[in-house]
Amino acid sequence: MVKLYTDAAVKGNPGPAACGILITGNGIHLQLSRVLGVMDNHTAELAAILAGLETIEEKGLQGAAVLVHSDSKAAIQAIDKNYSRDPQRQALLDKIQQKTSAWPLVLFQWIPEKQNRGADQLARQKLHAISP
Repeated sequence: MVKLYTDAAVKGNPGPAACGILITGNGIHLQLSRVLGVMDNHTAELAAILAGLETIEEKGLQGAAVLVHSDSKAAIQAIDKNYSRDPQRQALLDKIQQKTSAWPLVLFQWIPEKQNRGADQLARQKLHAISP
């Protein structure tokens, strides 16, 4: 099983956003961060999850079961419902659903912030680098 931890950081709301991605399992341990562009916090959390899934796909791990961890209750609830009133978030949800169809099993789980410190630090470091 591959474990994916994601978090987003936004300066302002909306504002410049970045994400942190940790991937472990199946002999892999990756720590990455990405610039997401300008968006609000809830949208950035969904974009972070999508970026993590894209990274897993890029690494050729589609055959593994995936456990996605996020400290954003709003993002996990939106994914569970596959619905958002916001068109930009709904577009991200649609992309997440499309990506997850490539894996035999994908589970999404909310975790407390203290259990997501690695992804949080990566996101904050990237945000600070692009928007000091």
